[in-house]
Amino acid sequence: MPLSGSCLCGAVTVTIKDPAPVLAEGLEVCGCTDCRQFTGCARGAEFLDAQTANVEFKGADNLKMYEKGTDAGNKYKRHFCGTCGSSVYDQTSMRDGKQLVVHAGGCSESRAARRRDGGRQEAAQESLMPGVFPPGSLPKPSVYIWRRSAEEWDAPLPGVMALDKQDMPGEGE
Repeated sequence: MPLSGSCLCGAVTVTIKDPAPVLAEGLEVCGCTDCRQFTGCARGAEFLDAQTANVEFKGADNLKMYEKGTDAGNKYKRHFCGTCGSSVYDQTSMRDGKQLVVHAGGCSESRAARRRDGGRQEAAQESLMPGVFPPGSLPKPSVYIWRRSAEEWDAPLPGVMALDKQDMPGEGE
């Protein structure tokens, strides 16, 4: 059964046609300064392993984009609703271009980026904001990245991997 959601005003809708593989990966929580400033919350959150072909947008002509370099040296294109400002998805220069990073939205939780073979991921990735999806539809986070920028009181849930930066174990600098 597809998983659908929308921005605050409903002008942009997002549907993950087969959510099972995305939900199985969990969410990535991010405490980096870029996510904090973009979401207006203490942290960002996102689905990472959504394949671009598995995600459908309606009202995409209403999306606006802001591009910026990150603390990790990646390029990020942040896409948001031009009417209400809700975060919808990101594109980053660190993945293979076939993934969509779906943001969990302002104050939600999220999952980390990693390759199963332990290698670096190059080119582009997109991320989808899970906060656009209904309450109760999001999985538990599996990792919290950029903890060194996070608030002391914003601790990861028990069993969630915490990383000071973005690199997963086995990934080179």
